[in-house]
Amino acid sequence: MQAVLACCCLLASVGCGGGRKPARPSVSEGPVLELSDSLLRAGGACDTVSLGRLREGEVVVRRFSLLNTGKTPLVILSVETGCGCTEVEFPRQPLLPGERRPFSFSFDSRGFYGWQLKTVTIRTSAGGQPFRLLITADVI
Repeated sequence: MQAVLACCCLLASVGCGGGRKPARPSVSEGPVLELSDSLLRAGGACDTVSLGRLREGEVVVRRFSLLNTGKTPLVILSVETGCGCTEVEFPRQPLLPGERRPFSFSFDSRGFYGWQLKTVTIRTSAGGQPFRLLITADVI
């Protein structure tokens, strides 16, 4: 009986990661949003992020990396969100060519129901059209 109990305890500790807490993912592990001076001057760019189905009141955070694929440094001049339910964290320092920096947004679904479309507009020193990030969610 003691052997069975010991075996169960061993399997439980191995199956649960040995009691270790899982490592928090770093921001750089998320998707990469590529920005370049030529892309933004040529008419801007757009990407869509689907948050899927959320319960009303959930706050969702998505982490990305911004990557400068251009030949000149980029400075993010401003980031605008469509409403107060979306907050953004982004690098304030110039993004050198080939450099990657963390970028994240959060969406607070409190008070929203049904299909949602939120926007994040990123204006850079490259001029031209801004980069737009479209965020969709179905709040139930």
